Amino acid sequence: MEETTYFCYTEGVDAQWLQLGSLAFDYANPRTREPYVHSSEKILQETPLRASADQRPTCYLAYERGKSSNLGGGLKSLLEFDHSRAGRSYSLVVGKDGSKVELNSPENYFMEVILPDAKANRWLRSHLSVFSRWDALKRRMDFRPKIWMLTGIYLITDAFYYTVRSRESSNATKVDIQIPEPTGLAELLDLKVNVHAQLSSNSVVTASGQILGKRVWAAQWQQVDARIIKDEDWKTAAPNRLRLLPLRTQAVKSGPEEAELNIRKKQNLMDNHESESLGEDADAWQEFEQATRQIEKQLDGLASS
Repeated sequence: MEETTYFCYTEGVDAQWLQLGSLAFDYANPRTREPYVHSSEKILQETPLRASADQRPTCYLAYERGKSSNLGGGLKSLLEFDHSRAGRSYSLVVGKDGSKVELNSPENYFMEVILPDAKANRWLRSHLSVFSRWDALKRRMDFRPKIWMLTGIYLITDAFYYTVRSRESSNATKVDIQIPEPTGLAELLDLKVNVHAQLSSNSVVTASGQILGKRVWAAQWQQVDARIIKDEDWKTAAPNRLRLLPLRTQAVKSGPEEAELNIRKKQNLMDNHESESLGEDADAWQEFEQATRQIEKQLDGLASS
């Protein structure tokens, strides 16, 4: 399913932190690990059209963490998802207004917009230069976190969130309220917190609360594939290559290197747990971030000279 290429956020993320074209190491926690936040607020007004958006009145997001998700609108598709859960519990987010916004061509956007952007270029060059130096020094060879670019977002405004359990697994007492069976999405928006209603003959939905504002509840990330290569002839540099800082250390004396970058195809993020293990080596992250900041100072010095 296409929806599995979207990673779901349990409380939503402020839309200003998740703009198309942004780069991050940890897509599960996109505000951490010093991400590059791209400014694409007006992307739908640009010419040529770089992204497309659909409008989804009374939309929903239903998901099981680490298993599957369903982004949609209307009661029919939600009931189909509910039926496919076979009695398993899942989370449900419902809003009066929603929209899925995606880049029309992530590859072209990366080559034509992100790489020429000075801030994005600096972010990529500094981080990849650290990887290049560490490779040459055979340092922390098991620490090479992947880079991801944000290529799609699922927005819901003033979202209500719920927990859905099978009737067999629910220990809560159902409150007798006048809601048709099966419950419609519009009726769900009127449920009070901790009130239970019947979504279908097999499941009970419990209202948990509301988060106001426009937030990103699911995001699609695609991996930025980076291949470090040596190239002595810079006149032949391709548009998808970035020049890295030369390795000038006491231990290593090397010529210039490049990073050849490409965007990988969409992949299943809902059962991809790589992102959840990024915090295991705190010392490596600290060293990596310090080394990156040092190289950024060098890049800033080269730019001002």
